[in-house]
Amino acid sequence: MPREVIEEAATWLLVSCGLGHDISFDQELSKIGMGIIGVESEEFFIGSLVDSGQVPRAMRLVHARVDLKENGGIEIEDLMNLYRSEGEYSKVMIKLDIEGSEFGVLRKLSSKDKLPEILMFECDYLSLIPFFAFLTRVRRTTEVIKLSRLLSQSGYLLYKKENWNFHLIKSDALTSKL
Repeated sequence: MPREVIEEAATWLLVSCGLGHDISFDQELSKIGMGIIGVESEEFFIGSLVDSGQVPRAMRLVHARVDLKENGGIEIEDLMNLYRSEGEYSKVMIKLDIEGSEFGVLRKLSSKDKLPEILMFECDYLSLIPFFAFLTRVRRTTEVIKLSRLLSQSGYLLYKKENWNFHLIKSDALTSKL
């Protein structure tokens, strides 16, 4: 996380999509005062998190699938409206861990006028494609490259990459250098 984001945490809202069972990242950001909206499609995970008492008091949970509307999910415009309704936050980051659906969601998001300052997305599942499925691996990797170029054209800069996890920031989002 860029230093400036941590220092100004109370002005930031994280829309964390695809919570699963591990919300440690979200919990840490909540501890420093960042607002959190957690979106999860699996009722089992929502129930599990609530029952475990792990959900920070300030975290708003939304039971929905993040995808394109034609695929039956909550569309990116709906996510954008989720954070606009939280008026006290001036900057937004979206984290996507939605197992393949991020390609369509990010393509559509890149065409919008109002974009979040930070985008984080995970493509860890690509490392699970068996080696013998070479063409599938090449096709999906090519999709990531095309998506990176598209997001770059929308004004995003890659500021961190860990394996198949990408962290991008709008070029005008921070006053300090990364």
